[in-house]
Amino acid sequence: MTARPGGCKQILTSISAYFDGELDAASCDAIVQHCQGCPGCAVVVDGLRETVGLCRQAGTVPLPESVRRRARDSVRRLLDAEAETDAGAGRQDAPS
Repeated sequence: MTARPGGCKQILTSISAYFDGELDAASCDAIVQHCQGCPGCAVVVDGLRETVGLCRQAGTVPLPESVRRRARDSVRRLLDAEAETDAGAGRQDAPS
């Protein structure tokens, strides 16, 4: 099967729905068949499939405590800075 030029664009615009399970069986089959005859699209689809799989796996692995601590500290610093900004703005609005 040879890839049709217009087919590649259609495949690539549907790829997100394909991975999200939003396409009907016929549309999924069309993507699979297209990729069997189009090495360029096959590379893209396979790469995205691998990436999606890695992202799903990463969501099941707990963060190391050092990363969690840095994230909490960063959020705390941002909240403290915002509170200081809000407090400073309140002083400026106060009557003299």
